[in-house]
Amino acid sequence: MTRLNIRERRWQWAAVLPVLALVASACSPAASSAPTKAPTVTAPPSAATVTAPPPSATSAVSAVDQLIAASGVTTDTSFCGTKPMKLAINDGGGINGWSAASYAAVRSEAAKCSNVTQVATAASFSIEKQLADINSFVAQKFDAIVIIPDAGDTLAALKAAHTAGLVVVPWGSDPGGAPGTDYNNYVDWDTTDAGKTWAEWMVTALKGQGNVVFLGGFAGSAVGHQQLNGINSVLSANPGIKLLTGTTDFVPTNWDQATAQQAMTTLLNQYPQIDGVISNYDADAVGIIRAFQAANRPLVPLTTLDSNKLGCDFAALKAANPKFEMVTISSRNWLGRIAARKAIAAVQGVTVTEPDSYKLPIFEDSLGGLAPQCDSAQGPDVFLSNKISAADLATWGKVTE
Repeated sequence: MTRLNIRERRWQWAAVLPVLALVASACSPAASSAPTKAPTVTAPPSAATVTAPPPSATSAVSAVDQLIAASGVTTDTSFCGTKPMKLAINDGGGINGWSAASYAAVRSEAAKCSNVTQVATAASFSIEKQLADINSFVAQKFDAIVIIPDAGDTLAALKAAHTAGLVVVPWGSDPGGAPGTDYNNYVDWDTTDAGKTWAEWMVTALKGQGNVVFLGGFAGSAVGHQQLNGINSVLSANPGIKLLTGTTDFVPTNWDQATAQQAMTTLLNQYPQIDGVISNYDADAVGIIRAFQAANRPLVPLTTLDSNKLGCDFAALKAANPKFEMVTISSRNWLGRIAARKAIAAVQGVTVTEPDSYKLPIFEDSLGGLAPQCDSAQGPDVFLSNKISAADLATWGKVTE
């Protein structure tokens, strides 16, 4: 799909919501309504005038956009097939709210299929544990593995499982290697594009002038470096924005709120002027905000992933910090639904035509008319963009052993 600029992304997100039931055959059948309570949000601005794609591309682009807007939700069960099978679900982390939402997305989708037996495990960011889990799935003759391979280098183990005849679908963290050779599919957002989106927004928020820092993830994580590549591609054309944390690496946070707060505190002590912060995880953003508050520094424009806490806190934070603005991209746990469908369908011999990679649009934008969302009926560690109900989160958002 051709890369969309920020204005077009906002328009497409707003424009497709009323027509989710019209998902074209290029993707799964029509999406169902979100099960969570609808939060009260500021209505997006009127759609900008954009150039329509060529007629031959219209249906495919529209279908993908509608799939994204529906967060992958569909009533379709054709992917289930009828053959009894065993599905292994593994997260290299499995220790936080993001992991819970990821489990819920994959497991609730698999639960549509009465012929699928599922087991879910967590590695707690131990590469030894994640490798042991993969090898165990092979030994126990599971039919498929859906895995977030972010505990370390799992490529050899994934390839071995694939060679042994298991369907292997990593998602949420790039394992390296090649789809179709080392595993079946790799499902994820376009991480480089996410970095571009955040950087473009930051350039706009700072009017092309200012000092910015980038914090994100475990040291060496593929996600962080791919996002940094996207950030660099934008900032190289905007010399008025200086990336204080450098163009070759980012400040690690271990995707942990306390670690992020400590890292941001160090940066605030090191740099007297920080005009914007690019963060790639919502809990990190909470820690970053607390670091600014503890240092008695006014909040600055911030990019991150969506979370209910950030959405609910924004109004109060904004009142005391007039320069504070926020933009988010979906926390994207909903991509686990697609990973589950692809894995199950492959075992069943059913064709699924949904894409593997997604350029995700802006979800919330305090500068652009997409007000941060808050659902007071749900907890702070919930991601409204995923359209996962509280009931599904409680039932499916955990390991089985």
